Amino acid sequence: MSAGPAAPRGLRQRLMAAMALYALVLVALYTLYALAFAYTVEDEFIERALVEEVRWLREAHTRADRWPAPRDPHWRLLSSPAAFPADLQQAFAAEPRRREFSGADGRHYHLLDFDHAGQRWWLVAEVSGQLVFRRMRATVLEILAWSALGALAVGLLLAWWVARATTRPLHALSAAVRLLDPQALPRQLPDTDPRNSDAEVHALRQGLNDLLARVADALAREQSFTRDASHELRTPLAVIVASAEELARERADGPSREAALARLQTAADQLGQTLDALLELARSEPARMATDTPLLPAIERAIVEQSARRPREDLDFDIAVDTTQRTALRPALLRIVLANLIGNVCAHAAPGPVRIDLDCGRCRIRNAAPAGLGQSQHGPGLGLGLAILRRLDEHYGLQLRIDTGEGWVEASFDLAPRQP
Repeated sequence: MSAGPAAPRGLRQRLMAAMALYALVLVALYTLYALAFAYTVEDEFIERALVEEVRWLREAHTRADRWPAPRDPHWRLLSSPAAFPADLQQAFAAEPRRREFSGADGRHYHLLDFDHAGQRWWLVAEVSGQLVFRRMRATVLEILAWSALGALAVGLLLAWWVARATTRPLHALSAAVRLLDPQALPRQLPDTDPRNSDAEVHALRQGLNDLLARVADALAREQSFTRDASHELRTPLAVIVASAEELARERADGPSREAALARLQTAADQLGQTLDALLELARSEPARMATDTPLLPAIERAIVEQSARRPREDLDFDIAVDTTQRTALRPALLRIVLANLIGNVCAHAAPGPVRIDLDCGRCRIRNAAPAGLGQSQHGPGLGLGLAILRRLDEHYGLQLRIDTGEGWVEASFDLAPRQP
């Protein structure tokens, strides 16, 4: 049985680990720098002392015409490497270019060679007694070790504080997300720490808020789809069922049979028209608009189709639209809009003229108002299809308007909609 995946490490642990590693690397570097500085300074002092001693020996030789003994009893002036101490001779023979050697029994040598009167001389300094840092090296390393532990402790404490301050709003945001109810999603998450929220946390919260808003819109569209489908599809389905039952009884005469078939065809067309509109609404994102859909053929087709479904001998359509007029609406969307508006006219308008024209880039459909409409643009008799059109308006920016007056009602929409 294989083990499950390892639990992911938290941001707080990673921050503390990174800070601890940084503290250790920083302490190690400064330890190396301190040791290098101490050794370099010590060697520099010895080298300067050798140079000063050679200068003094030269001046003394000039005054007395002979070499005096070096002032430090541990230093010797020699004319040949053969006179070097035994432990120095062996090391010098192996590396004649070096000028610093470690000897036996803790001895340490520094060499400085120079020419005088055509002869080469060596000042050999046994400096083990002058190596101050080497004698206190253990103490220095102990101090550095304790300093490293102190720096590591401070680094971990600082990392814990930074990690806690950084992850606290994230934990609060995560808790707020876990408490969300899928059946009642808000459009925004609560701001759990408005004063101390970092820019990154604010950006994350804003991204989640945008996502929640899109999810809420999608749920609203789904609910609208379900509600509209239940309303819009029930009537034509009932007509289809009733007409089919009438035909199934085989008792209808010729005219009755033709009427039942006509009702079946009308109800089926209405179902198709409603489904087209609902499927258009179900898009998560509005489709891109066209640029030059002809308007007049779409209007004429909608009038023919809707008049065939709902014959109205008492309506007189007057179309004042030029044959060159075009719209930015896609053909499928334009067909849905005109079918619903003209179908609504055929179903509910009072007898009289129906005027279809253009005004300031808008297509207008004006007809006699049905009885009881009054001045309200949401009054009775406008049809459930307009509810779908209003949602299409929100989806595509059709700028749909329903205006009413004394005895008339007018529906209009933009030919060049501004998509939201």
